[in-house]
Amino acid sequence: MARFAFYFGFDSKVVSRMQHACETLWGKVQAHHSEGFHLFVAMDHGLKGFCETSKAVGYISGYVRCDDLVNTPTELHSVDWLHNSRFLEEVVNNEVWPLGDNWTGSFAAVGFDKDRRRLVVCNDLIGYRPVYIRQLPEGVIGSSSLILISHCSDCQPDVIGILQRITPPYYCNYGRRTLLSEVWRPLPGEWVCFDSPNATPESRFDNSLCKGVLDGDPKEIARKVWDCLQREVALAISSNGPVAVALSGGWDSRLVLAAVANISNQIQCYTYGRDDLYEVQIAKRCADAVGASHSAFSIEEKYFPPRQRFEQLVKDTEAAKFMVWNTILEQVNAPQGIVLLLGDMTESIQGRDIVSLSYRKSKISSFLRWLFDKEHELSMESTREQFIVWSSDLKRDLINSICNMKSRLSSRLSSQVTTDEIKQVTENDIDLSLLRVLLNWPSFTCMFNEIFQWFHKARLLMTCQDLLLESRFFTINPCMSMRFLRLISTVHPRIRVSLRLLDAIARLPELEKLARIPSAQVPWVSGLAPLFMRKLIWGFRSKVDQILIRRMMKAKNPNLRQRVLKSLDYVAEYRRPETIENVKSWFSGRWIKPDYYVELCRKRAALEAWPLINLDIAAPANVSVILDLCKLQ
Repeated sequence: MARFAFYFGFDSKVVSRMQHACETLWGKVQAHHSEGFHLFVAMDHGLKGFCETSKAVGYISGYVRCDDLVNTPTELHSVDWLHNSRFLEEVVNNEVWPLGDNWTGSFAAVGFDKDRRRLVVCNDLIGYRPVYIRQLPEGVIGSSSLILISHCSDCQPDVIGILQRITPPYYCNYGRRTLLSEVWRPLPGEWVCFDSPNATPESRFDNSLCKGVLDGDPKEIARKVWDCLQREVALAISSNGPVAVALSGGWDSRLVLAAVANISNQIQCYTYGRDDLYEVQIAKRCADAVGASHSAFSIEEKYFPPRQRFEQLVKDTEAAKFMVWNTILEQVNAPQGIVLLLGDMTESIQGRDIVSLSYRKSKISSFLRWLFDKEHELSMESTREQFIVWSSDLKRDLINSICNMKSRLSSRLSSQVTTDEIKQVTENDIDLSLLRVLLNWPSFTCMFNEIFQWFHKARLLMTCQDLLLESRFFTINPCMSMRFLRLISTVHPRIRVSLRLLDAIARLPELEKLARIPSAQVPWVSGLAPLFMRKLIWGFRSKVDQILIRRMMKAKNPNLRQRVLKSLDYVAEYRRPETIENVKSWFSGRWIKPDYYVELCRKRAALEAWPLINLDIAAPANVSVILDLCKLQ
């Protein structure tokens, strides 16, 4: 995670306190001062995002790219500096917001206009990178780290913010809320300007998703989407050096691998899991197909790390939720800061967030939903009445879920709020989030939920994978870029949900080698086999997997076959002697009771509950450890 902190004001005590906090938590920092603006950047993460011109100074977490600039370094400046300096000129000095179509990237940024002495903080269309702000009587402080902010000012925990962050399915905050009282995070696509340290900030928004509908021949749309993805990868990679890819056996990362294979011949692929697992074998075949090297890392004894390791991950990233990545972080032998590409948001190509139980409460099995296209439902154009119905149902479900989590708080926190307060405050927060969906105005009713999930599941949950991996790598998720999201949000949902778009992309000449390899989801047959056949195989394999899982749980026998194809054995990790003790250690008990999560581990080890990935344990534990590391009143 990019580590930076800033202060806009003239109190020397605040400056001293912030520098001391940065050095205590991060080690060596580089400080930059300019007429009341003070910026601190951790040296161990390099100065990739820092930029200073004659008119502005700032920091960009993530990356920004402008098509008007040549994507090659000069003798004086790196590629990042060239794009960052243009970004500061437009966004900070010239107040250009939203950015035009010539801009792309995935970022959170802070910049200071030297001439007019004002502060600008902004983030991309979905706010993929974290930046937190607190306005004090002494001025404005901010950082990429909540822990850092708590060490710079007297903070109190936000009980409702904590409740939201420990509640499935998104484990996220709504609106601008965070874990700390009076500390807020800009909304997706928000540009915030402070004309002076004590001024009320001005906000503007980028509402450029879903502008138009791209419909017609899937082959033509596939070419447009693929060309966009290739261009995004080429822009994001700023050198010809080695590149890493987080590679599974599915299509998400396969598309990114194909895109980077046309650019670099120094590709290292990383997969979690033992070499004998089906998905790992498929991933290796994909790597071999493009001439990339491949390494696999077992999750054994790494999935539930001891407190010391878990706490270090939280301290470094505040994003210790997807613990399968810990196995790579602990064992990989790669240069610090090497570019690592991820492909998670390629799921937007398949429209996975369109069909959701929060909107379509269908009793049809997942197989039948996939097998038979419901085009009439996917083609319903948006209306205000439908938005009101959808948003009301969504709010009700989310608020009820959050209220039900109150019993998991420590007695000290639980006593500070009533259920009525939780309902009212959370409703206000969700209304703010819903307003972002409304202002982008999806063209089709089924996309309300998709955009909401981009603003929450993608922005605040999936991004934790990127941030966690940034303890070693510089992560880039090209399908999270502004340009790609703008494009894919216009593609008609029936083309995406029915897999027509992904199938058409797979049949492009550039992907032929990778497409002929079976996928992790659809084994045995080439990815170029007829779509109907692949759907049938997927449905058959999924059904047999369910039968095998039910048989194992009924027999309470962990040695029985779990799935048709050999895959990650989460059961074994829950059954390790140290698992329960490690999970206990993740929760101090000051904020969240450990009892429920410890019992959940016990039930899964005993096959009384199916051993899912441990996100529902690690996400609340991540919150607990963040608060432990914060300096709170």
